[in-house]
Amino acid sequence: MSRPTLEDGAVHDLARCPQCSVANPLLTLVGKADLYSGSEFEGWWYFSVKCSKCGRLSLMFGRTKNRHSAEGATIFEIFPQMESVSDELPLKAKNFFNKQWNLVMRPTAH
Repeated sequence: MSRPTLEDGAVHDLARCPQCSVANPLLTLVGKADLYSGSEFEGWWYFSVKCSKCGRLSLMFGRTKNRHSAEGATIFEIFPQMESVSDELPLKAKNFFNKQWNLVMRPTAH
């Protein structure tokens, strides 16, 4: 599974909002801070995003190849942390629980 990224001011490849768990959320950039420039070409960023559905903010931490911009950042940490099915489960059981989780416990975006 690929990590989410920040592109064109929005988070891509994140299945659910960390706050309200709506499916396929539109999470747009509202603030950013350069935490550490690892090298001349690489930067580490904290940035906040807002969900278009619930309006709540989430904090994300990522690395970018351009130390002067958070654009293109690969996201490594998301706060609050999202609940997920344990990777220790066998694949068949994990798929079953993921389907049940998505059908019963979480809303979808409309």
